[in-house]
Amino acid sequence: MQRSMTMQCAPGAVLPSRPVTLRLRRVQSARRQRITTKAAVADAKLDERVPKWELVWRFLRQDHDLRSVSAQEAKDLADKGEYVLVDVRPKNLHEQAAMIGSTSAPLFQLVDWGKPSFTKALRAAALMANGVTPVEPNPDFLDDVRAAAGGKGVILACEGGGSTESTPSFQWGKASRSLTAAYRIIKSDAVSPVLHLKGGVYGWYKTFGNDGFTGEYDTGNIGRTPSAANDP
Repeated sequence: MQRSMTMQCAPGAVLPSRPVTLRLRRVQSARRQRITTKAAVADAKLDERVPKWELVWRFLRQDHDLRSVSAQEAKDLADKGEYVLVDVRPKNLHEQAAMIGSTSAPLFQLVDWGKPSFTKALRAAALMANGVTPVEPNPDFLDDVRAAAGGKGVILACEGGGSTESTPSFQWGKASRSLTAAYRIIKSDAVSPVLHLKGGVYGWYKTFGNDGFTGEYDTGNIGRTPSAANDP
């Protein structure tokens, strides 16, 4: 005789259906993405030279057709000597775990509390309220990029990468520090050509593991940049 299987649960409990579970996952993913986007938006507010994200997206996607490359393609281009891999994360993160062959040119730097100001304190409080480490624009960013490039093209990388791909969930793609850096560099004609590392440093880690780094990559950063792994 074939027995039917029943699932034990507390009286009155209702098991979530698969569609409900999928919706919950989408909501959680969207919430995590908002945190990541807030960091990039907060950065833009700190740096008055960068317009709102929609305009940055149009400039990169529609006006200049910025190309994103995979971690493997970025490595191949760097190995050929055609491009330099530039890490635009804060310098302390680059020092903890640097992609092999990369050079640091931080778009933002940790807040210098040796030069305090009321405005700086307010901005830092707003960033911390969103779970973002307080930073301020690196005034030497473009000079750092020129020095890093050494006359070659650059491939820009931040933690999660962001995206210029327009999707139903994200009409203007996903804001990120590396895309903001691309805007700054192209707009000022500081270096050419400019490419963008798809998936960022997280994508590099997924491709090469810790063998692709000097130092050990902090996998805790993965949870702070969930959008880097999958398209929305």
